[in-house]
Amino acid sequence: MGWSGNAGRSMWIPLAALGVLVALAAMVVMRATGPEAGAPDGVVLLCDEAIEPVMRDIVNAFHRRSDVQVEAYFGASADLLERLRNQPRSVDVFVPADALFVEEAEEEGLIGETVTLAWAAPVILVQEGNPLGIEGVEDLDGPEVRLALAEDGESVVGRIAPAVFERHGLTMDEARVETAIRRGTLSGLGNAIRLGQADAAILWEPMAAEFPRSEIIAIPPETNAITEIRAGLSASAPRAPDAGEFLEFLTQSAARAHFERGRFALECPGS
Repeated sequence: MGWSGNAGRSMWIPLAALGVLVALAAMVVMRATGPEAGAPDGVVLLCDEAIEPVMRDIVNAFHRRSDVQVEAYFGASADLLERLRNQPRSVDVFVPADALFVEEAEEEGLIGETVTLAWAAPVILVQEGNPLGIEGVEDLDGPEVRLALAEDGESVVGRIAPAVFERHGLTMDEARVETAIRRGTLSGLGNAIRLGQADAAILWEPMAAEFPRSEIIAIPPETNAITEIRAGLSASAPRAPDAGEFLEFLTQSAARAHFERGRFALECPGS
C-alpha cells in the first residue's frame, strides 16, 4: 500500500524541523567551543573583545587584499591566554588588550615573533555637562563621587583605574572599592555613566568615545597609565606562513589607519 499525498507531507514537516534543529545545534557548538571545535581553514586569531570593532575592520580589509582567511575569536585577555596554553597548536595569532599578557606567553614559550600595534590611553568618562565639575584624577578621590569600577580587579578593565590612581599618588582604599558601582565590562562602565548610575569611570579613550550623553576628560600622558597593544605569533602556529602574512599586515598603514580612526594612538603618548 503506497503513501498518500497528505501522509507524505505530514512526514516531511517533522523531518524538516529536525534538520533545522540539528543545524542550529551545530552553530551553537561552534560558537561556544571556538577554534577547538574543528580544524579551521584559516588563520586562527585570538583577540581581546575591547579591540573587537577595530580588529573586525582590519580583518575585512585584509580579506580584500589576500586569499588567506582569518577566523577571529574575541574574549577577555586572560581567557584567551588560557586557551593558548591549553590548545597551543590551534592558535596562530594572539592579540590581548595589554602587552603584559604577550610577555607572559613569551616567558612560557608560547609566543615567537611580536609586533606593537598601538597604544590605548585611559581617560575619565563623566556624565554629560560634568555636573560635579571633575577636571582630573584628583577630583575622583572623594566620597561624593560615585566611581564605576570593574567587577574583576585582576582583569584588563579592572587594572586601569588602580594604575591611574597610583600614577597620581592616590590609593584605591577598601572604602572606595566597597562603595564603587561594579560592572563586568568596559561597555558596562560606560553605560553606568550614560544612564546616570555613576559619576565617573576611568577607561580607554577608544571605548569612552562610543558613549553618547557623556563627556571625556583627558589625563596628562606623564601621569597616565598607557597600555601597549601588541600582537604575537604563536610558537606552535599550525598556519605559520599565513599567520606571518597577517601579522605583517597588522603593522602596515592600512591596518594602522583603522587603529587611528578607533582613537588608539599610533605612537606612545608622552614619549
